[in-house]
Amino acid sequence: MALLLILSVLVFFVMVHNAERSARIQISQKANESLKVQSDAILTQFEKHRYLPAVIAERSIVRDFFRQGESTASRKKLSIFLLRMAALSGALDITLADPNGNVYLSANGIVTTRMIKSTDLAIAPRQTRLGRASITSFKKHNAYAFSSNVFVDGVYKGFVVVSASLEATEEAWALSTNPIFAIGKEGALVAGNSLARSVIEGKLPLNKTQIARHNFVIDSQHGSYRLYGKKIAILGWELFVLEPEAAIEATRNSAGLISILGSALVSLLIFGLLSRAQQRIKRERVDKANAIRLERRVRDRTKELVEINSKLKGEVHDRREAQAALIVAQQELIQAEKLAAIGQISATLAHEYNQPLSAVRSYSENALRYLELSQPKNVHENLNRIASLVERMAKLSKSLLAFSRKPDTNVGAVDFKDALKDAMLLVKHEVKEHRVSVNIVKVNGKMMVKADQLRLSQVIVNLLSNAIDAIKDKGTREIDITCFDLGEGYKIEFLDSGKGIKEENLSKVFEPFFTSKKIGSGLGLGLSIAYNGVRDFGGSLEVANKDGVNKEVIGALFTLTLRKASALKTVKNESLQ
Repeated sequence: MALLLILSVLVFFVMVHNAERSARIQISQKANESLKVQSDAILTQFEKHRYLPAVIAERSIVRDFFRQGESTASRKKLSIFLLRMAALSGALDITLADPNGNVYLSANGIVTTRMIKSTDLAIAPRQTRLGRASITSFKKHNAYAFSSNVFVDGVYKGFVVVSASLEATEEAWALSTNPIFAIGKEGALVAGNSLARSVIEGKLPLNKTQIARHNFVIDSQHGSYRLYGKKIAILGWELFVLEPEAAIEATRNSAGLISILGSALVSLLIFGLLSRAQQRIKRERVDKANAIRLERRVRDRTKELVEINSKLKGEVHDRREAQAALIVAQQELIQAEKLAAIGQISATLAHEYNQPLSAVRSYSENALRYLELSQPKNVHENLNRIASLVERMAKLSKSLLAFSRKPDTNVGAVDFKDALKDAMLLVKHEVKEHRVSVNIVKVNGKMMVKADQLRLSQVIVNLLSNAIDAIKDKGTREIDITCFDLGEGYKIEFLDSGKGIKEENLSKVFEPFFTSKKIGSGLGLGLSIAYNGVRDFGGSLEVANKDGVNKEVIGALFTLTLRKASALKTVKNESLQ
């Protein structure tokens, strides 16, 4: 027990030390990240004002003022110009001064001669470099100023000072839960949030040695804080953030409490193990007597399990074969549904073939007659008409053959308008037979989408066929196809003039074998095939009921969304060419 107590004490001190060290490292990393973010934000805020003095110094109105001297008219005109520039740039003040730093003119009257004279703002322009310095006005405005020289006819006449307010920076810091502040070269406070001002009140200047060692702690009415700093050399500032010591103290206490609870738990565990060891000795005698009986029972049970396991293996094998057969059957059903659709389309396309065949016969008889009459021009014209009709019939046959094939997995850039044209060709006779009006509103130019042209045509045929079935017995038979450019893709809406879909069936429309048609009118796989095909393209297919003015259903709305693929290589199906 004494050894256990010593180990518990040792673990306590190690855990507390490691927890405190880890907490300090995390707080230091957090503080350094915060300092970097705030430093970058300050430099970004001042960046737009850095070039403004030089730009203003080159303006003719400013150069004329320094060349001609002061006059009531020029001073008033220049004052308006400076006010306008200050308002447009967001500067606190814009000031013109002579070579000695005496203020000629100030846009808002905030910056005075006393604030800029004998500072880098007045010294730097003489040395033809950009001046910069922190300033505080008599109105308690904290600002950072930039200055640039004004040369007129090669003679140094003075300089321009642009002052950037620090109020925006302090307002941003006000959102932080930690004190944040900055001090200038003289150790004076140039900016800080309200919490920082209350914490460091009366404690400036700071001890540089303690800061360098990261060992500077400030005690205030708000608690103890550890100081973390970062120099902004270009501004001559030191930026500081204060992290509360209470967090480290809480971590240390938590680690100590966990260590004590862990030691108590280990002690209870050891005590329990000793008790169990004594009980185990007693049980061993009973277990030894039961072992013989159990061994006999296990042997008998094992024999039974071996027999059962053998039966289960056979059942698993049969189940796998049945599952494989089911998958094949499902695939064949899908193809059967498509072939059934082809059968319906083929029946309707018979009418499309009768007219061209009759025309071919008539033109061929006319050609023979013209040939007998030695009129080759008319013969040539009739043969051209026969060739045109044959080409039309071949195109119908190729489209029907392509639709019947199992689709491949080629996905590329496809013109949606070509796929729509192929689909309309396949349902053309069905549209005519039922006197359906198809209204198409397309997007200007090509609609290149990510898809496979054959499978996309099948999707459109399924959507159009379902829409025709829904409205063929209605008084108004219209299908509206509207295309929208979404920027990254296209949305195509298929709206029919039917009575819509029952609410309880909306969620089942894309399920395999679901259909609301009469028995024998289909297997209910068309919309399921379309839904999964669109998903393979990276698109989506949705269904809803379209409501009218009085919220009464005016038709079913299928929304097809496809991704743009203008940058992809165009994939064409040879069977549709």
